[in-house]
Amino acid sequence: MDNQSLSSQLLDIIQKKTLQAAISKNYHNLDTDALTLSIDMNYNRSNISRSLNNLNRGGFLVKVHGRPTYYLDKKTICDFYDLTQIPLELDNLEQLRLLFLTEGRSIARIPIMAFDSLIGSGNNESLQPAINSAMKIALYPGNIHAYLITGQVGTGKQSFCQTIFNMEEELRSPDTTAPAPLWIDLHSPGAEHALESLSMDHLEPNACIGFLHVDQAAPELVSKLVAWCNALAFQNPDTALSYAILSENSDFSESLLHDLYPAPAAIFIPCLDQRSIKERILFILSAFQKQCDLLRLPITLDRPSFQSFVVTNYKQNLRTMNNAVRQACQNSYFRCYPCSGTLPVTLSDIPDAVFNDTMDVQDILPAIRDLESRVSLNLFKFLPQKSNPTSVQLRDWAIGPDGRLLTSSTSLFKAPPCATLYLQCEQDLKNTRAAYQLSQDSKMFQLLLRILMPLLPEDNASAPHALYYGMLQHLSDVINQLLTKSYHPDFSPVEEITASDLSSNTRQLTQAIQSQFDVALPLVEQQYIHIYLEDAVKNRHLARVKIAVLCHWSEIITVYQRFASSLLYENQPEFFSYKKSSVGRERELQLRHILDGLSELQEGGGLIIISDGTPDEDFVKMIYEEIGRNVLFISHLSQEIIRKALMFFDDPLATLEEFGRILSNSDSSHFMVESRITIRIKALINDTLVFLDANKVYNALSDALNAILNRMDLPYNDSLAIRFIVHSSFTIERSIRRESLPYKRADEYLRQHKGLSQIIKSCLEPIQNLFNIQISNAELAYLVEIFSDYV
Repeated sequence: MDNQSLSSQLLDIIQKKTLQAAISKNYHNLDTDALTLSIDMNYNRSNISRSLNNLNRGGFLVKVHGRPTYYLDKKTICDFYDLTQIPLELDNLEQLRLLFLTEGRSIARIPIMAFDSLIGSGNNESLQPAINSAMKIALYPGNIHAYLITGQVGTGKQSFCQTIFNMEEELRSPDTTAPAPLWIDLHSPGAEHALESLSMDHLEPNACIGFLHVDQAAPELVSKLVAWCNALAFQNPDTALSYAILSENSDFSESLLHDLYPAPAAIFIPCLDQRSIKERILFILSAFQKQCDLLRLPITLDRPSFQSFVVTNYKQNLRTMNNAVRQACQNSYFRCYPCSGTLPVTLSDIPDAVFNDTMDVQDILPAIRDLESRVSLNLFKFLPQKSNPTSVQLRDWAIGPDGRLLTSSTSLFKAPPCATLYLQCEQDLKNTRAAYQLSQDSKMFQLLLRILMPLLPEDNASAPHALYYGMLQHLSDVINQLLTKSYHPDFSPVEEITASDLSSNTRQLTQAIQSQFDVALPLVEQQYIHIYLEDAVKNRHLARVKIAVLCHWSEIITVYQRFASSLLYENQPEFFSYKKSSVGRERELQLRHILDGLSELQEGGGLIIISDGTPDEDFVKMIYEEIGRNVLFISHLSQEIIRKALMFFDDPLATLEEFGRILSNSDSSHFMVESRITIRIKALINDTLVFLDANKVYNALSDALNAILNRMDLPYNDSLAIRFIVHSSFTIERSIRRESLPYKRADEYLRQHKGLSQIIKSCLEPIQNLFNIQISNAELAYLVEIFSDYV
C-alpha cells in the first residue's frame, strides 16, 4: 500500500478520535501517537511516524509534544471551536486545554495563565463565568479595558481584580512595561483629591487602576468617576488603560452599567455559600497555609476541627473565614507557648463565632463524604513554604455540571433491581458495608441501629454486628415510606413462608419496629427480615472483605501465589498481572480484564488492593469510578502485608477501616528478605542461567541491592528485589558473552536520571570486578528504569 493511501487512513482515524476527544473534553489517552497507531493499523512504526510528520508539516495535523507525542486533526479542531487558525505545534496537553476554554468555542488564541492560581477557576466551577467575561474584554481589540466587579463584602473582589491586572500584563508584548496597579478607595478621606489628581495628570501607558467601595461613595464623586471614565473613550481613545470598579451593591452596579461607555465587563463574584464544598475546603486549607507561612511553624488540623470550619456560615464570606482561622491559630499559639515544634489546632482553639453560625450539617456532610471517596480529609499537616498535598490533590478533581459539588459517587452503589425477595436479601448482605457508608448519617438508620441491635443474633453491644447493616438500610427506607404513606412493595409475599413460619427473632424485630414507629410492617417485609437473618447466619462469608493483588511481573505472581496458598486461610487473594508499559488496545483490554475481575470480588464487604508499586493515576480513578469507595489501596507488596491481610480478613466481620488503622499505627515500611523469597528467586535464575552459579550470583546481587537501597535511602521491597536480581543475573551472563540488549537513546535516558544512574553504576562496580565484565550503558538504562518505579 502506497504512502498516499497510508496518509488517508491516518487522517480518517485521527479525525474520528479528535472529534471524540473534543466532544468529551478529554484529550488524555488520545491513542493518536505513532506507537499506538502502528499497533492498531499493523504498520511499521517508522512509516507511521514519517507520515504523521509529513501531514503535520503539510498543515493537516496539529502536533502536541510530550511523552507520547499526540496528533490532532486541524480541520476538526478549527470547526468545533470556531477557530480560523491554530498553531501546528503545541508544547503539551496543558497548553491545549488552556487554548479551548469553553464548549463549542474558544475565547483565547493564546494560553492565559493568570487565573490558574485562583480557587474556583476550573471547568464548571464558580469563577468560570467571571473569568470568561474578563477574558472577552481583555482579548477584544481596543486600548481601554473596563471591568465592573460586583460581590458581597469579603468575597475576594480586590484579589480577582488584581488577577485581571496580571492578565492584562501577561497579554502585553514582552517589551512593554507598566507601572504597578493604582488603587483608589472612593469611600476614604481624600478620595476626591485623588480622583481630581488622576484627571489632571498625564496617564502612564498601560496603567491599571482599581476603584474601591464605589457604591459607598458620595453621589457627586460617583458622577465625577463616570465622567472621567467616559472622557477616556471620547477624548483619549488611543490611551492604553485598564480600570476596574468594585461594588458590593448589585442594584448600584446595574445602574452604573448603563452610564458608562464603553460598557464594562459585568463580573459577579459569588458569595461563599454559593461556591462548592470543594472550593470552601480549598479556601480553609489556603488560610491555614498562609498562617503556617507567617509563623514559619508546622500546623496540624484534626478532623473535628476541620469539619467545624467547613459547616460554618461565614457572614462576611472569605474575610470572616480568614479571621476565624487566624484566631484559631492565635489561640493555639497562646496555649502552646513557647512553641518549638508543631502547632496543633484543636476544637478548644476555634473561636465561638464558628460554632454559633453552623449551617445545616446534614446537607454538608454527605458532600464531604463524596470528596473523601477521592481524597483523604482526615488529619492535615501544613509545612512552611510548602504546598499542602491534600490541597494539591483536591484541585485536580473536577466539579459536576451543577457547578456546586463533585459528581456524587453514591450512584456507584445503586444495584439493579432484583427479581426475587431471596436475591434482594443476598445482594443486601453482600453490600452490607457499602450500605452502612451510605446510611450512617441517616437519623432513621441510627435509630434502628440502637433499637434492633440488642435483638439481633450473636449481638455484641460494644461492636455492632456488621452483617446486618444491609437489612437496616432497607428497613430504614421502608419505614420512611410507611410514615410518609408512599410505600410501594417491590415484591409480592412469598407463598412458602406464612406468618406462622417466621422465626422468633423476626417476630421480635417486627414487634419492636411496629411499637416504636406505630406502623404495621407488611408481611413481605417481615419475610425479608426472616430470609435475611437466615442468610446472615448461613452465609456469613458473603460480607467478607476480598483481597486482590496487582503485579507487574508474572514471576512475582508465582512467588506470592505459592506463599499465599501455603498459609491455610480460606480468604485467598486473587492475582492480576498489571503491565505499565502496555499501550493502545493492549492496555485497554488489560485494564478491562482487571476491572471486571475486581468488580466480581467487590460484591462482598469491600475490597483491599495490594499493588506492586503505585498504579497509574488514571487506572486508580477508573477503579473508584466503577467499583466505589469501599476500596483500600496499599501500594506496597510484600509477604508481610499479604500475611497480615490474610490473617485479618479471615474473619468475615473484619472491616477495611480497622485494617487501615492497624497499618497506620505500625511501621510497615521496612521489610527483611524472607527465606521463601530467597528460595524462589534462586529457583527463577537457576532455571535460566546457563553457566553461572545461582548462589554466587544471588549473594553478589543481594549485596549490591542493599548498597543501592542504603545510598538512596529506600526501604526494602520484595518485588524490587525480584525484578533487580532476576534481570541483573541475565545482564551478567550477557556481559560475559559480550552481548547487550538494545535500548533506544540510552545515553539520553541516563543523562535525564544522572543521579540515580551514578549511584547504581558505583554500587555495581564490585559485580563488574567479581565477574570481570563491563556493563554497557544500554543494560544500565534498564536497571535505572527498574529503580525509577520505586523512587
